[in-house]
Amino acid sequence: MKRVNSYLENNKWMLPLLILFIFLLSRLLMYLVFIVWQYVNNVDIFIFDRMNNWDAGWYKSIAMDGYAPAPSPDGTGEANWAFFPLMPLVMRYLIRFTHGNVNVVTCIANSLFFLAGLVASASYICKTRNDYIEALLFCLIYSFGPYSFYFSIFYSESLFFLFVVLFFIFMKEERYIAMGVVGALASATRNLGVLLVFAVAVQYTSDYLRRGSGKSLWNYWKEAFKNYRLVLGVALIPLGLFGFMVFLWYKMGDPLAFAHIQYAWGEHESSLQEVIKALTGRGTRRKIYFALVGIFGLIGSIHLARTKRWGESVMGVLFILVPFSVRTTSLPRYVMGAYLPVLGWTDVFCKQKAKWLGIILIILALLECVLFYWWLEGKNILI
Repeated sequence: MKRVNSYLENNKWMLPLLILFIFLLSRLLMYLVFIVWQYVNNVDIFIFDRMNNWDAGWYKSIAMDGYAPAPSPDGTGEANWAFFPLMPLVMRYLIRFTHGNVNVVTCIANSLFFLAGLVASASYICKTRNDYIEALLFCLIYSFGPYSFYFSIFYSESLFFLFVVLFFIFMKEERYIAMGVVGALASATRNLGVLLVFAVAVQYTSDYLRRGSGKSLWNYWKEAFKNYRLVLGVALIPLGLFGFMVFLWYKMGDPLAFAHIQYAWGEHESSLQEVIKALTGRGTRRKIYFALVGIFGLIGSIHLARTKRWGESVMGVLFILVPFSVRTTSLPRYVMGAYLPVLGWTDVFCKQKAKWLGIILIILALLECVLFYWWLEGKNILI
């Protein structure tokens, strides 16, 4: 392992090529699963059309027609206001520019965003861990692991992943204006993006204490506000969310319409209530599964704190706890899309022997194949 790590460090051009190979191989595996599904079900359908299930329809409606002026007339009370605008808007202009099929353009574009995120995450791992093997291992887990198919469909996972990685890179390099711009883009992609302000607060506090600049609260704030780039960068982060709220206020008369419309999907019970109901026989095993994946993600995030990666750890926990406090539905893809919980587990896995790593990767890849097959089947456990 040390020899491989040394070789990759001395030949940095090899890492992006290996990541590209990993990415292409993982997408080929997805296609093979689709071929099997197509043969078993004896259907003739284009892979990109079949991949864009469930919430992809909502994103497509925003990209093609914009936000609806009123809830759906079918009696459910649902509306596309629940979905943040940046990703569908990017797709709208890509579709117009290429004159391509909606499903083809969006799947390819999100796959490329995912590839860019993999390269950026490998760079971040090399900067913070100085471990090229771990960078490759992370890319293998993220490309072949469970729920990886979400990064190649008409969902916001790939774009959010890319922005979060870039945010941490810029924060590490103290490029605070770029950090703020990327943070604003993240908060326009998903409501969780606004939580990135806490990563800056935790990281600044950690750096302040490490420098030994004093324990005075006044001195703490004085140093912070002296760095105008830091202040401006932090101030930029919520602009994506605020911009969407202003739009909803103007169009719907409710700046929090994206949150209030969640009640149409029955999202009014906390995760704790759902889990208690499931454990007492009044809920479903599906909710138990969602909760267990959330706990698994929390463990990975908390592990980051053991190595004093405080900013990463806090954000990983928040990215899970915030949606977990509202519901368990969709939590597995939130855990995978949050980047940091998986990074925490990669820190754990990279300390294992090579044979155990191989077994772990095979198990994760087989699980991904099963989940993607179920996704093609339209099973609601993958919503």
